Amino acid sequence: MSGCSNGSATTQESGIAALSRRPASTRWGAGSTEIATLKARNDEGTILVHGGPNFAKSLTSLGLVDEYQLTTVPIAIGAGHSPFAELREHLKFDVMEEKRFRSGALAQILVPKQ
Repeated sequence: MSGCSNGSATTQESGIAALSRRPASTRWGAGSTEIATLKARNDEGTILVHGGPNFAKSLTSLGLVDEYQLTTVPIAIGAGHSPFAELREHLKFDVMEEKRFRSGALAQILVPKQ
C-alpha cells in the first residue's frame, strides 16, 4: 500500500458519513473528529467503518474503536500491513465471539479491555 487509504464512517440512523481520500495517519483530521462526535452522542445504532490498515491504525491509536471483527487465515505471505502496527502500548482484548472454518480461518469479534 502507498500509505493512502479510502476511509468512511456512517451511522445507521442518521445517514451521516465522513469520507476521505487523504493519507490516513494519527492526525486523520475531520474524519476522526466526526467519528468521535458521533460516538459522544450516545445515540442508538452502530457506527460502521470501512478502510484499509492505515485508516484502522489511525482510529485505533485515537481510541475510537469499540469492536474489531477480524478474520485470520493460516497462511504466511511475508508482506502486508497491520492495523495494530506502531501502538504505543499493548492493546488487550476480550474475545466476544469466535468461529473456526474448515479452511482453518478464524473469525473473531474482539473488544478492547477497559
